[in-house]
Amino acid sequence: MDWLVEHRVDLDCATKRIVLRTEDDKEVVAIGKCRDYMFNVISALVAKKLVQKGCEVYLAYVSVSISWDSSIGDIRTVRDFLNVFPKELLGLPLNQEFEFGIELLPGIALVFIAPYHMASKELTKLKAQLQELLDRHFIRPSVSL
Repeated sequence: MDWLVEHRVDLDCATKRIVLRTEDDKEVVAIGKCRDYMFNVISALVAKKLVQKGCEVYLAYVSVSISWDSSIGDIRTVRDFLNVFPKELLGLPLNQEFEFGIELLPGIALVFIAPYHMASKELTKLKAQLQELLDRHFIRPSVSL
């Protein structure tokens, strides 16, 4: 209730209209359509299926963020290990190319291990997971010389 009072919210249920006022007294108006059903929270999977069926989709994400001067010590995990983390985080490491080789000694036979046979369904699932990880750049393809 405090948030509603703070933003001087006007709710008009008959016209499905909400008026919010910002700190500099500007109005933000949200007008809803007449619906015969309750708003439901659905999972991303259900939403994806509905989109694939051709349903019209509207997405609204409202977030109130309060910004304050934060330091690295405000993060709980970092606070527990302050001696490990630098004062200033430098960002993500650069993508670096490197070569890796295994030296084989002459006269030593290669180790032969019978291949692991995987069910077709299991193999398809594994390939999909690997492709997703590749697409998100969590892993890189292996290159043999």
